[in-house]
Amino acid sequence: DGDERIDGKGFDIGATLKFARAGKPYVTLSYAYGSGDGDEDTDFRQSGLHGNNDKFGGVSNFKYYGELVDPELSNLKILTAGIGFRPKKKVSVDLIYHRYEQDVALDELRDSSLNEDPNGTDTDIGSEWDLVAGFTSQNNIRTELILGHFQPGAAFDDRSEVLLFNTKFTYKF
Repeated sequence: DGDERIDGKGFDIGATLKFARAGKPYVTLSYAYGSGDGDEDTDFRQSGLHGNNDKFGGVSNFKYYGELVDPELSNLKILTAGIGFRPKKKVSVDLIYHRYEQDVALDELRDSSLNEDPNGTDTDIGSEWDLVAGFTSQNNIRTELILGHFQPGAAFDDRSEVLLFNTKFTYKF
């Protein structure tokens, strides 16, 4: 980070198993870890070049650390499980679950989309469910529907659930 040396540790490991059956179902399981303790020179940081977007087996790219929370992998442990299917070649539906926990309880989440900060006394950030449906037409127009539901954990004083509804239209030429 500039001239400052950072000694953080991080990894992201996962696998997607695709089945050759009707509907082309697939199952994904992954675990990501980024160290952190609030000390700037030992917190893991992503490069800044990351998009944290990909697809598990469908036609739609999505934020694989969560559409709603969308955190940087720093001072976090993220367990992700997903199922999806492709009923047609250019159609897919994914249901993804994320479980978040801080490595060390702190009163911040680095680069998260959440408006609230954790209380710093508990590591349980919470869980998120995402439903991502995508369709690509023959005219190269991709339509995506994204639903997200975040249930805050004990790390938040305000335990109100958060919902996301997002649509994307993309034209490729």
